[in-house]
Amino acid sequence: MLARDALAAFRADYGRRTASIEARWIWVKLGFFRIPVPNPGHLLAHDLHHAILGAPPTLAGEAQVGVFELRTGCANALVWFLCAGSVLIGLFQRPRSVFRWWRAYRDCKTLYRHPELERLLELDVEVLRERVGAPSLTKRV
Repeated sequence: MLARDALAAFRADYGRRTASIEARWIWVKLGFFRIPVPNPGHLLAHDLHHAILGAPPTLAGEAQVGVFELRTGCANALVWFLCAGSVLIGLFQRPRSVFRWWRAYRDCKTLYRHPELERLLELDVEVLRERVGAPSLTKRV
């Protein structure tokens, strides 16, 4: 499956709109609450991280992507803050998983610094996963 298709499926499955990529504010769901946060940008790379890691936009999935992004490098300070917050929540919700993800993503590379992110959408998801060094979805992380 192409990364473009995996991203589209991720967004369709979880009601993510492409319009929110350009919005000034995004809504972060925290349990029953929705909190407005300034859009830190880089949502394409963030959503691609979700798609290649197979992480849903739940508290646990955001913690997983947060670990990946903290481990590989965040795009800016606001992204770092959001990732740190999601990882802290993950430490309370699924501490063993957070530590397992931390070890698994040690040598991975982020998509935040990729100069031609749009071109990566034409790659197969497995190829993209290999490029960033993320474990296969069939391997338990």
